[in-house]
Amino acid sequence: MALKADFHAHTSDDPEDPVEFSARELIDMAACAGYDVLAITNHDTVTWDGGLAAYARDRGILLLPGVELSVAGRRHVLAVNTRLRGSGLGERFPRFEDLASVRGEETLVIAPHPFHPAPVSVGKCLKKHRALFDAVEASHFHSRLINPNRRVERFSARHGIPIVATSDAHLRAQFGRAYTMVEAERDPASVVEAVKRGRVRPVCPPLSTAGMARIMLRLALARVRNRLSPGRRGGRNGGHGG
Repeated sequence: MALKADFHAHTSDDPEDPVEFSARELIDMAACAGYDVLAITNHDTVTWDGGLAAYARDRGILLLPGVELSVAGRRHVLAVNTRLRGSGLGERFPRFEDLASVRGEETLVIAPHPFHPAPVSVGKCLKKHRALFDAVEASHFHSRLINPNRRVERFSARHGIPIVATSDAHLRAQFGRAYTMVEAERDPASVVEAVKRGRVRPVCPPLSTAGMARIMLRLALARVRNRLSPGRRGGRNGGHGG
């Protein structure tokens, strides 16, 4: 069956970036938009437990445990259906080679927004460490004029690695902008295997250039408010949202 999936989305539990919605609100949004599979991938923090998984399951969604790791300092890498738990996980991955400890048949390792011009993107490191990755991401954040996803497509064709499309949502307006159709059963092992074997169809329509600018402005304003708020969290990451 064809499952609608997003393997990269954030929630208000994220310790780094401000996000407009909670985990349950994200699940509710996903249910309303007809999603079947979802991974919450907060920065260096796994936002997943049995209660949250049950909440998602009651709404027809398979919730996979996920995290956006800070590897080799600040380079972002997604681990989906991971056994990692807790927070502060980036400290465990000072080198790309350390990702070998999370790889396995049951886990997806994905390069998010790999060629976007942000210091957190894996960029040129992707080719060197290609063997550590199961898929590359086509980000929703592109237009016909400005499209780093073209490099993702070329890399995928050259190296035979599947592409998944994701929202990388921090704002409600971002969620649903891009997603992946996966030919799999509604089961974690089946979804992971399907992605690794390339049984996926990324859906990633371009934004307008003005739409990109609006998202950048809203994210920037959210970060400023976050920094000025008492008890603020994080805000270290640059770029389009990470």
